[in-house]
Amino acid sequence: MWRFILFIGVLSAVGAVLWSSWRVDKRLFAAVSVGLVIFAIVFGFGAWQGSQQALIEVHDAKLEFDLKSTHSLETGTRLVGVLTNKGTEPVAVINLQVSQHLCNDEGACQEVEQATIVIRRHINGHSSADINEIVRLKSLHLDPKHHMEWRTNITDVQGYRQAKGQSGL
Repeated sequence: MWRFILFIGVLSAVGAVLWSSWRVDKRLFAAVSVGLVIFAIVFGFGAWQGSQQALIEVHDAKLEFDLKSTHSLETGTRLVGVLTNKGTEPVAVINLQVSQHLCNDEGACQEVEQATIVIRRHINGHSSADINEIVRLKSLHLDPKHHMEWRTNITDVQGYRQAKGQSGL
């Protein structure tokens, strides 16, 4: 909806500039028209190049998240860990599913809640990044017989489309 309104606004502005330049001088109209055509070509090329850098789903990503610690806050729980990319492809967006489990002394666990964190970070192949994110899950006050476990699972990974050749730019 907003793109349509923006497009109509830009067309109206271009039309007003062309109409007013036509009324003032025909040579000015020609110069404005040539300038608008050059701008449209450059803008179109930039939009096309931008679409070549679009994010795509990476199916063979080799990512691991090592949870180091959790800290209870008023707004949720802060997760601190290291995200390691063991693959060769760089990644940009990672969906990390975090589940909170209530466990007893016998080792039986029951899932209490889960949430998904979207991590937007460029991580090259064979490198890692420190992650310090807040998940909107509350830490529960437990009796001595129970403890809380946090489990993480990487559900979706997006990376950059690989170039098919060399750009001349």
